Amino acid sequence: MSARCPWLAVVSCALIAAGALRCTTDEPETPESFDTPSCYFSTARALVVDAAYEPGAEPYAGTGAGGGQTWSLLAGNLDSLVACHTQIDTVAVPRELAAMQALPVQNRATWSVQAIVQLADAHRPRLFSADTGVFWIAFVNGYYDRGGTADSGVIGVSLSGTGVIAVFKDVVERAAATEAVRRFVEQSTLVHEMGHALGMVNNPVPPLTAHEDPSHARHCSDQDCIMYWANEGIIDLAGFAQRYLTSGRTVLFCGACRGDICAYRP
Repeated sequence: MSARCPWLAVVSCALIAAGALRCTTDEPETPESFDTPSCYFSTARALVVDAAYEPGAEPYAGTGAGGGQTWSLLAGNLDSLVACHTQIDTVAVPRELAAMQALPVQNRATWSVQAIVQLADAHRPRLFSADTGVFWIAFVNGYYDRGGTADSGVIGVSLSGTGVIAVFKDVVERAAATEAVRRFVEQSTLVHEMGHALGMVNNPVPPLTAHEDPSHARHCSDQDCIMYWANEGIIDLAGFAQRYLTSGRTVLFCGACRGDICAYRP
C-alpha cells in the first residue's frame, strides 16, 4: 500500500484498481465500468443510496429528538453536491429502517477489506448502470481490521471502485453520551464516506484551489470541512458534531469541496 494513503484513504488507494477509471460505452458494459466519478457526473441521471444493517447494528433512522429526519442530513449534503449537475434529477436516500435491508447475523469481531467486499457481493441488491450510481452502505457490528488488529477509532470506510461503504456501529455507540450526538456522528460519517466515494478531494476530482491536505492525501485542509482527515476518527468527529449541532448548519462540505464537484466536467 502506498505510503501516501492515510487512514481510510488506505482502503481507497488499495481498491482503486478494482474499478474502471473511465466512463465509456466503447467497452463491454459491466457494473464496474460505471463505478467512477466520471460517470456520476456525466452519464448518471440518478444517485441512489441503499442501506443494510446487521441485527444489533441498526442505523439511527426516522426523526430525532429535535423532530428532524435523521437521514435528511445525508440527503441534503448530496443535494448540495449535485445542484450544479443538472443531468442528475434524482437523489434517493432511505429515511426509515423499514426501507433498509436486514442482513443475517455475521458473528464477526473485526472486518477486513476483503470481508466487507464479500458481504457486499453476497447481499447487495443492485449495482451501477450507465445512468444510475448506486451506493451500498452496510452497518455492521465489530471493528475495522487494521493489519490484524481491531481499530476502535475508525467509524467507517469507503471502498473506491466498489460503491461500498461500511459503518462500524460499535464505534458509533461509543462516540458520545447523548443519542443526538451519536445520530449526528453516524450521519456525518456517511457524508464523509460519500465524499470519498464521489471523488473528493483529488480522488480523482481535481481541486480548483489548493485545499488538499499535503500530509493527508485526498482530504481537505479546512478543519471545519467534513472532508478534513481527522473527521474520520471517533474523537475528532464527535467534537465536529458538537460544533455543528450548536451552529445549526446542515451542509457539512466546505465551499471548496462543493466547488470542485460543481466544476467537475469529465
